Amino acid sequence: MRERGQPLTLPGGLFPVHLSAHDAYKAIAAEQRRGILKRCAHLSVCHVGATHGVYQIVCERDSFEPTKELPPKSIGGCPKDCRLYQAPWRARISRWRRNQHPLIWFERQPWQVKVALIAVPLLIVAGYFGVMRDLATLVRAIGEVWRGK
Repeated sequence: MRERGQPLTLPGGLFPVHLSAHDAYKAIAAEQRRGILKRCAHLSVCHVGATHGVYQIVCERDSFEPTKELPPKSIGGCPKDCRLYQAPWRARISRWRRNQHPLIWFERQPWQVKVALIAVPLLIVAGYFGVMRDLATLVRAIGEVWRGK
């Protein structure tokens, strides 16, 4: 069984290889023009083996269909109704949202930043409504209860 994102093995255990990443990307473009591969965010090129200069086209979601043709004619293709297809622009937006979500950003901050982000708006609102003295009294009372007086 292949690992996720591994190249599709063709009949006879063969698989298409390219001598440079540039050639692999040219092959992707050619296969997309022929309609064999879709313009999908999961389509990529991986470096194979210990030797340098051997690249293969892979689907990161392991979705290639097998082919009956022998290389170098075809590498297999994307299924016509692939449920794992994701447009490249949607992948960029999803990646940005996943990395820049406010709660994720907040969780990554040190505790001092978290306290400041909560306390500063609270102090601004207290100053606006003129309840700063009441807030100071509340904080003093909580401090006394905390220390056990």
